[in-house]
Amino acid sequence: MPSYNLSTRGRIADLGLGMRVETGTLNNTAVHGTNFHTRLFYVYGRVMITQLYGELLSTFSSTATQVKFRATWTTPTISVADLSDDCSSLSALTQGRRITLVGTTAATAAAVTVTAGISYGTKDPMVVGLEGGVGYISTLTNATAATSGTIKYALHYFPMSAGAYCATSVLKIGP
Repeated sequence: MPSYNLSTRGRIADLGLGMRVETGTLNNTAVHGTNFHTRLFYVYGRVMITQLYGELLSTFSSTATQVKFRATWTTPTISVADLSDDCSSLSALTQGRRITLVGTTAATAAAVTVTAGISYGTKDPMVVGLEGGVGYISTLTNATAATSGTIKYALHYFPMSAGAYCATSVLKIGP
């Protein structure tokens, strides 16, 4: 049985699942505070999102924190828009649970997985950005701040315009 080297397997994954960019390990108190709008990924050009999720790396605080995914554009200036509605409460969720963008409209809530280590997929890919545009994908936390836990966000995407790509950008932009 043939075995592919690591670089070949990585390239096959890029072709099948899309390019991947991840944040580092994030402290929930830093990114999921009361009404925090946190930039996760810069988007340059137009891309198709195939997967967008946050994986809990440790147990979440026992608070009723909810998160939604959003996008906004700085070049040209376009107002922030929801990619999802609020997920269900993240109170006391354990390591391995995920917050996943699953819907095809902004009214579809981000899904919280029922079982650690098993994710929902994005139902239909979503195209964001515009030719020559610059923006970012972010989260917005509700009025209930997280008080403990860690998380890591990942974005899988395909470039849809010349030179399009995504990069990590974790920046809290206000309460």
